[in-house]
This record gives sequence, structure tokens and C-alpha cells, in this order.
Amino acid sequence: MTSPVAIPAISVGFVFQAQNVVMPVMVGQYQTTRGRKPGERGVTQLQPILNTTFYQLSQKGQQRVSGDVEIAPTNAATWVARPVAPVLERPALRLRWAPATIVFVAAGKAPYHLAFGRARATTASVPLSQVAPGCTPRELAELEPATPEALVQQQRADTIEQVDVTIGTRRHWLWGVLVCGLAALAAMAWHLFRQMKVDTSGVPASDAVSDSGLHASD
Repeated sequence: MTSPVAIPAISVGFVFQAQNVVMPVMVGQYQTTRGRKPGERGVTQLQPILNTTFYQLSQKGQQRVSGDVEIAPTNAATWVARPVAPVLERPALRLRWAPATIVFVAAGKAPYHLAFGRARATTASVPLSQVAPGCTPRELAELEPATPEALVQQQRADTIEQVDVTIGTRRHWLWGVLVCGLAALAAMAWHLFRQMKVDTSGVPASDAVSDSGLHASD
């Protein structure tokens, strides 16, 4: 049986179609260990997670069914059930997990949108004591639940990343143009300053002598 590897299973059970079934079984997952020596092949073995007996019995109109068995939270993409003895049917493996819970403070007008799936998104999670300060576990359990609607597929993650790269490239080009513009303005200002300094540095020496002579004769 395959299951999403991101969902940690917390209990295992079986669903039987027949009325009287007793099935000792080992449930686990295959794991490959690398060889200790260079070039040595790895060994694939079934690592047991659970070894017990599941049953479904009917006696005098009453049905007895083995319940689910709790296990340590386990993430696995493939689950293997190996019965100890041959069975007449192929039962369905049942996995249970605790759903994730998100507590948020509603702000603004509903409906609210929850987006997920972006690989480069930064986490925005904060401690529960900061989201709901002063609330007891009982009060948190009595909070109004939010019911999600059908999922709406938005822009693909790779397209969003490409847009981010494009925006970053454009930002770099804008900064480059701004720096070049400032450098050109500084060069023009320096050129004008030198030109004004030459124009106002004083009159030629011959003019200065004639002027002083005119004032003396007067």
C-alpha cells in the first residue's frame, strides 16, 4: 500500500470482507542498508513496525473486530503487510493520522484564503501562546472551526520562482541605471564647476597693468 510520505501514521488496522478471519501479520517497510565494503551491494530487508494479530469474528449474531493498533508516528511512502499464514482474501490496510491544526486570528472580512506549496516561502508560524494568549486548552478546543472549501490551483510554483528571478533581475538593472545616472550627473557638475572656476579666476595681466595706470593718471 502506498501513502503520502509527508503524513505520519499513528495507528494501523485492517478491513476484512469475510465474516470469520484471523490473521497474524507483520507490518513494516523495506529499508536498504549500504554495504560496509566499497562495491558491496546493499541489503534490502523488511523492517517491522508492528507484529500482531487482526481478526473479524461473528458469533451468535455478534461481530467482534480487532481495533486499530497505535504505533509511533511513522512516515512511509510504502507499507508492507506480511501475513504469517496464508489468507483467503486480501484485506485493505487502514492507516490513521492526526490532522494538522492551524490556529489563526481572523482579521478583515471573510472569506480567508490559505496558500501553500511554495518551496521558497519563509515560515510565518509563531507559538500558540502568541496567537491566543491566555487561552486554556479547553477554550482552544471550543474555538470555531474553519471549514475549507475546494482547492483552487493557482500559479505554478516554478512560474512564481521565475517571476521572482525576473523581478530581481529588473531590480538590479534599475539600480545600475540609477548609479550610472548619478555618476553622469556628478561628472557634469564637476565639468561645470571647473569651467566656472576658469571664467572667474581673474582678468589677464596686461589688462590689470593698464587699468592701474589709468587710475594713477586720474
